[in-house]
Amino acid sequence: MSEVFLEELVKNYSGYFKETYDQDRYPNQSIESCQALFEMCVDMDPDFIIDIGTNFGASTFSFAHALKTMGKPLSLLTTIDLSHGHWRERTPNIQHDLLKKENLDMRQIKTVESDFSLLDPSDFLKEGKGVVFYDIHDNDQQTFSDKLLQNWVPRLKEALVIVHDCSLVPESYVLRTGYTNYTMTKLQHFSGKFFAGFGECAPIIQWLNDKKIDVSSVPLTSLIYFKVNND
Repeated sequence: MSEVFLEELVKNYSGYFKETYDQDRYPNQSIESCQALFEMCVDMDPDFIIDIGTNFGASTFSFAHALKTMGKPLSLLTTIDLSHGHWRERTPNIQHDLLKKENLDMRQIKTVESDFSLLDPSDFLKEGKGVVFYDIHDNDQQTFSDKLLQNWVPRLKEALVIVHDCSLVPESYVLRTGYTNYTMTKLQHFSGKFFAGFGECAPIIQWLNDKKIDVSSVPLTSLIYFKVNND
């Protein structure tokens, strides 16, 4: 059931972007990435999920479907973005038709519209196991990833942290150019692996190196993840 739902989710998004923006697929999201988020969530069996960077909501829908599959309330999921206008207003057919068919009431999810750097993590993090998904970009004006690493991660007890837009690449990988307001970066993890992505990848990989924390990647996606255990 999960694969059918996620395939339809990505197909609908792809159709929306093809019609609206003349793009063949939902940017940087695929059935592989949505399926990975679903499976990691089910494997973790979390007591809470924080989705940082909602955008059009593919990750939010994937997590919501995982909670439903596990028989857990959608209220365990909080999704954060500067604005939720994209997923609330610009993809109404996906919201109402697919979610209604799957009996997913997204009104049960806690939605927070705010600058992430202004939020107090103690207002969101709960006891028990958590999944934290991070999908916002550092830019020339603000570094959000430092807030994640300095304010949020140390307060996690047991959690899986998943980062989007950071890919495992070969050492010879040449960074892409042409992005407005965003810088691409490539760094080596202490394990010897190389990762490339938007600017927020640099402080994350550097932090993992400083803490000597291993990191894994999901094939065919731009997802990396690592575990946090703070006693």
